[in-house]
Amino acid sequence: LNDTEWSPLREAAFTVVRPWDALRVTEIHYHPAPDVAMPESDEIPEFLELLNTSGSTVDLTGLYFAQGIEHAFTPAAKLEPGARLVLTSSRAQFEVRYPGTIAHGEFRGSLANSGEAIVLVDAAGNEVLAVEYDDEGEWPQGPDGFGWSLVIADPVLDSNDPASWRASARIGGSPGQADAAHAPWGVVINEA
Repeated sequence: LNDTEWSPLREAAFTVVRPWDALRVTEIHYHPAPDVAMPESDEIPEFLELLNTSGSTVDLTGLYFAQGIEHAFTPAAKLEPGARLVLTSSRAQFEVRYPGTIAHGEFRGSLANSGEAIVLVDAAGNEVLAVEYDDEGEWPQGPDGFGWSLVIADPVLDSNDPASWRASARIGGSPGQADAAHAPWGVVINEA
């Protein structure tokens, strides 16, 4: 007490760790090429892949995409350390095109062929992650209707920088697994 003013009992600095900081968008198949196996189909599956780059399980309950695509994660949706999760525009067509690969769920809408922002938010509407891709300028051209997907070269890079992205190693991409052009992810980052 100094006259009529009290000092704090104790001063401390706190760092807020958001459990979703370890989530990264690692692959976007936004403008797939027509498939010879299903030439008449309007539903060539698009997909988006998320990666948990931390050493802890990430609870996705309550997260939803507020921009780009429409998808809300159900209660108890979790992503294990180093695991990948794939959302697709058509689960049935996805299973035909990528046999043995399981999609976590379907999204409504579609990924814009000309590029757009994809924004994931928490239940309160706070931004969890945002990625904005394009099909012009310095962005890789192979994913724009030629069959390749858009793959981040390294999840620690700025996902809004076109130099951080490249075309997938093979036509159709590699949903649910590391792209062949780089080592599998198992390194723990962003642990606080």
